Amino acid sequence: MLIMGSVSAAEQFPNYTLNNIQVRQLQTDLTENKHYELHIRLPADYQTSAEKHYPVVYYLDAYWHTALINSVIGGLVYDRKMPDVIAVGIGYPGQDIDYGKLRVKDFIPKANPATNAGAKAFLEFIEQQVIPYIEKEFRVNPSRRALVGNSYGGLFALYTLFNKPNLFNMHIAVTPAWYVNDRQLLQDEARLYRNGGSHFAVTTEQRLNSRFYMAVGGAETVPHVMESKIMAEVLASRNYADWVFQFEIIEGEAHGGVTPEAYNRGFRHIFNNRNN
Repeated sequence: MLIMGSVSAAEQFPNYTLNNIQVRQLQTDLTENKHYELHIRLPADYQTSAEKHYPVVYYLDAYWHTALINSVIGGLVYDRKMPDVIAVGIGYPGQDIDYGKLRVKDFIPKANPATNAGAKAFLEFIEQQVIPYIEKEFRVNPSRRALVGNSYGGLFALYTLFNKPNLFNMHIAVTPAWYVNDRQLLQDEARLYRNGGSHFAVTTEQRLNSRFYMAVGGAETVPHVMESKIMAEVLASRNYADWVFQFEIIEGEAHGGVTPEAYNRGFRHIFNNRNN
């Protein structure tokens, strides 16, 4: 029998929280949105392994995916399919706000690539503020840095690969809506492939040091699946040194439901099914 006193429902039945997630806020003048919230997951042994430095997984849409990312990582660490990591979710502060509207401003490149807004500005924010902040505050291994996103976040993962290929060396792009602006990302990729010397440290050899996982749901719309196949065929054909690419169609899953399975498979790929 439940006995209710004078306390409110919120006090009587508090919301569940993830105890291993810190929430911090950053402000910037680099983007239109300006205000961001970081969800920071620390490894289980972070406090007891003072000399240890960890890979970092940066993931987008923290307001939707923090619990999912935390669960997937926890399961794969338990199964020894990936190392324990610092995971940093990038989102927006506040409740009852239009996350969809905010993410569009950050994740989608502008039609004019020279415009310092949209994905270009958001990438500058990550490179100039988020990554330096995390690497100052926590014991990270800067040589093992991943970027994870789905839908428009997957588009942004591809955009980052083509425009800042040395910033991350692991990427997961789930059901990426990459074909906006008349498939501009194909032009970005072609420019990178033809003129990689402007990006790569070794100008005589096109090196793209990334383990990259991309997936789409088999039950998504036919045009979206076909567009994913087009991008996958391009990426699979490239002979970049140090480029390890995997693409999968996850049958039976649509645009929302594909994400948990794709994150699981993606983490296995980028960490090569190893816990070190």
